[in-house]
Amino acid sequence: MPQARRYQSGAERQRAYRQRHQQPVTEPAVVQSEPVRSLPPAPPINSIPAQARWNALVHQAGTTLKVVHGEMESYFHDRSESWQEGERGEAFQEKKDALEEVIGALEGLAADYFTSSGAEKTDARN
Repeated sequence: MPQARRYQSGAERQRAYRQRHQQPVTEPAVVQSEPVRSLPPAPPINSIPAQARWNALVHQAGTTLKVVHGEMESYFHDRSESWQEGERGEAFQEKKDALEEVIGALEGLAADYFTSSGAEKTDARN
């Protein structure tokens, strides 16, 4: 089944194309990715906390970082010993160590503030 025409003529289509490409680019184009289907939906009212969604996002971030760390670990071990002990290997090891620190900090944050049940933990100062 043919699609409905967006423009009535080729000249109209070309005019629209030129207008789109003559607009100044002030910010880089942001690619809108599809929302993750496994996440709970955001609440319809902004004043309601979306704790279940936040828990899922923190968990997903941790999982993603662990995958990256595992791939970096494999990459590092696949290189020669001379590469691992050289400047590039040491720089790579520093990046990997920094990622380990981020993963540890995220796990600490998740343990302190995000729970699997969705309930917020109260601060010990209260």
